[in-house]
Amino acid sequence: MKPPKLNHSDLWAVKYRIYPNRDQRRRLDKSFAGVRYVYNYFLERRIKYYEEHKNDDGKKGLNFYDTTKELTKLKRKETWLYDVSNEALQKSLLDLNTAYKNFFKKNARFPRFKSRYDKQSIWTSHWSGIKIENGKVYFTKFRDGIEIRQHREIKGEIRSAVISKSKTGKYYISITCNTDIEPLPETEGEIGIDVGVKTFATCSNGDRYENQRVFNKYLRKLQYEYRQLSKKKKGSRHFREQKLRVAKLHEKIANIRNDYLHKITWEIVSNNQFIAVEDLDIKNMVSRDRKDKKNMYNKQKQAIARSILDCGWGEFFRQLEYKSKWYGRKFVKIPRYEKSSKTCSICGNIKEDLSIDDRYWICNNCGSVLDRDWNASRNILQTALSGCKPQSDIKQKDLEAPAAAGSVKGQPQAYGEVAADDLVLLAKLLGGVEEEKGVDELDKKISKLVSVWYELISDYRKERDCHFT
Repeated sequence: MKPPKLNHSDLWAVKYRIYPNRDQRRRLDKSFAGVRYVYNYFLERRIKYYEEHKNDDGKKGLNFYDTTKELTKLKRKETWLYDVSNEALQKSLLDLNTAYKNFFKKNARFPRFKSRYDKQSIWTSHWSGIKIENGKVYFTKFRDGIEIRQHREIKGEIRSAVISKSKTGKYYISITCNTDIEPLPETEGEIGIDVGVKTFATCSNGDRYENQRVFNKYLRKLQYEYRQLSKKKKGSRHFREQKLRVAKLHEKIANIRNDYLHKITWEIVSNNQFIAVEDLDIKNMVSRDRKDKKNMYNKQKQAIARSILDCGWGEFFRQLEYKSKWYGRKFVKIPRYEKSSKTCSICGNIKEDLSIDDRYWICNNCGSVLDRDWNASRNILQTALSGCKPQSDIKQKDLEAPAAAGSVKGQPQAYGEVAADDLVLLAKLLGGVEEEKGVDELDKKISKLVSVWYELISDYRKERDCHFT
């Protein structure tokens, strides 16, 4: 499949750590406070205006242009706002207006007031003369330059920048550029990906990416730090210090997760021309019925939701999507609620009584023994291919079963499929079955046989230096 042409300019962003001195930190914090103050002031202003005029026949609310006019009057009253970049203040009003639009479109909840304990940021455009010279970055109100750690060069023309402060007190600048991104060389790889909790991602070519369970690894330590925080007096110095420890731990968890996601998405995009995933309703999967008081604090539901959120499926799909667009790959999301796990990828038969605990199952029609996740990834790929290609253009190898089990990585693999005759032979070797009487006689011992089968495959691949990713 040929990649889309990417001769046009695209947006590219890079994030740098900056090290302001004491005076610059004070000025940056003042800018953050100004942007937050303007946002909260006009949010309250718009709420009060609506309450006063909701029964009127005319205008019932303020728009962006009304707030920009009032901003000039506010700056005359609050003179300290003159020390803050006007671009940043205007952008805060635009963000507030966007938040209202998303609320009315039912894409988000009603705008909330910003807190000084949240992540702080200010925005500036290329008109402010953003530049990096001699290890310093220059922009509006900071012409003296802030020290920057530039770990990579800027590509293309700078369009805008966001200066931010994390909850751990670190300062960053994210610079957005307009640049031409060169597509990667074409490949023949076509892959379907099924995400899960036990295994993070199972691919149709046999590759597997394990779930790191980062949050669970640090859960006990996080619970301990929160207990210590609850013992501190709110607003005290010890409270702020303990809250910083909690924030640093959360930052560490997020960094480990994002690093892992960037590595595996780059590997997938580099090696495959066509990438297919399932459009999951993640929000619904982790939501709880708060009206049902009996199940509100159900520990099992909480654990499942926590495990799903710990995986970072949404970020995984987002990275796959934008990297595919950048580097000339085809990224497809098949419709949700497809029976990807219940449908046999060999013959198309549907097993309606498949439960979530069944990791392996036998097709009643063709007798194939299928790994649940691997089978789903093959169905995702086939569904995506049939929706993107004419039926005559679909390659036969996309629909046929892979080669014999134990083939080396890079060649067709039969991970997930075990022939019925092979299972009978394996059972005879283990002393489980004396005669070849078909698949029905293996039902009671199928889990054990399949597990041993995959252990043999795994040992073979380790000997050949071909292990799962």
